[in-house]
Amino acid sequence: MIRKHYGHVVTPQDGYINISIDADPLSIDPGLAHDYIGNIVCQTLFEPLFIKDNSGKFVGGSAQNYKISSDKETYTFTLKEKNFWSDGSDVTAYDFEYTFTRLRQMKKNGSGIGLDSVISWAKATDKRTLVIQLEHPVPYLIELLTSPCFSPLPSWIIEKHDVDWTKPEHIISNGPFKLIYNQPGDEIIVEKNPYYENSSKKRLKGIRFVTCKDFELQLKKYQENEIHITCNTFFDFKDISLFKENDDFFEKPLSMLHCLLPNLKGLNSFKDPKIRKALYLAIDKHTIANSLYNGVTATTDFVPQNLLESQLNPSDFSPSLAKKLFYESKHHASLINTPIEILYADYYPNGIVLSAISKLWKEHLNIKTILHKVSLKDIPRKLQSEDFTFCYSLIPAMFGDAMAYLQNFFDPTALQDKSENYINILSQSLYANKEERDSLYQCANSILKHTLPVFPLFTANSYYLKKPFINNYTDFPCGKFAFNNLDISNPEIYHA
Repeated sequence: MIRKHYGHVVTPQDGYINISIDADPLSIDPGLAHDYIGNIVCQTLFEPLFIKDNSGKFVGGSAQNYKISSDKETYTFTLKEKNFWSDGSDVTAYDFEYTFTRLRQMKKNGSGIGLDSVISWAKATDKRTLVIQLEHPVPYLIELLTSPCFSPLPSWIIEKHDVDWTKPEHIISNGPFKLIYNQPGDEIIVEKNPYYENSSKKRLKGIRFVTCKDFELQLKKYQENEIHITCNTFFDFKDISLFKENDDFFEKPLSMLHCLLPNLKGLNSFKDPKIRKALYLAIDKHTIANSLYNGVTATTDFVPQNLLESQLNPSDFSPSLAKKLFYESKHHASLINTPIEILYADYYPNGIVLSAISKLWKEHLNIKTILHKVSLKDIPRKLQSEDFTFCYSLIPAMFGDAMAYLQNFFDPTALQDKSENYINILSQSLYANKEERDSLYQCANSILKHTLPVFPLFTANSYYLKKPFINNYTDFPCGKFAFNNLDISNPEIYHA
């Protein structure tokens, strides 16, 4: 069988694969890596208690085994005996205890990721034993613990170098790779961690993450074998049908929801459910998706498509009802007289989507908009300072649980008298079986559709090109990657 590939296919002689990224990571500190790219780089450097193998199964990363108490609120983990930092020193349970303590402190300071809200405390009882006490049972705990933010950290290096601890000259890591070079706007280079399990058996020497925001240039470099994997969040949708003919093109589901986030602490008009409903119903999501060659899928649900067993995605576009609700609100005049500013990161297809929404709001509600394009690194600061009216947001699923994803949308200002009911539904789901959880999801989703703390727009796919000499590269919908067995083929198979 003759396989069709896009461009040259030659195994790199230097043993490095080059992966294109569309932005510099905001941070490679696991506790601060809020962004998708930072999360990817952290997964090459750090290994938490559990990881996903290439089949998607949860397997021990640093953990060898674990026990669960009868009430399912206490987990006792035993670490692998051979568990090393990239300088050859031992990784211990005390390094994990430091991570959880640091995350809790960062959360108090408002700087961390804040994924530890379900964890009451974590304590090392000896070098290889870590005990985690939960606030309540968490059905998805093992998957939660695959997040890079729960990786062990070298406390002595962080305390010595503070914010500079992630510089190549200071950092040590316990994952399959170690950091060698990091220059924003250029590239990040990681090479094999010699103390990682089976490291010496691999032909692969390292990875270069090459920053490239020009899609055509990225394709040219891939065609010339200078890039070996294109960025999976940066693909021009109009080219998808053409590239599907190639065996090195991949299309996979991505657990990410495109949505519009209103600032409910800003304009009083947005606190009115009628205004939010009117704006939402005036968005023709299916037509916008069609204009984008269906590179995104219109959704009416508040959870990414692949986390649900079924999703019909009926159209909820209703300009007549939108107009009726809009003019029933006492706030309509102020919105007509004052343009709505929409904040968005400078990435495809954000600007195209928002231009289409702006035209629809003008056509059906006589509302003007101002589109404010900023760099990705400025988005978290503006959200934290509440310096926006609307923000176009992409919300990833850190783990594959629909009810856990709904925690993103608890906003008392939007939910109002539904807040207590919403919290009760999320709490009940922790103890429920599958059938009960499905029913609870429908109840929670109904509340969100009524109150609209965000406007769900689209779910997305991951599109990328990958050279055939790369082995065991697996990406998962939740944004996790299997880097632990990554390798390249013998140069004699793919050569010039």
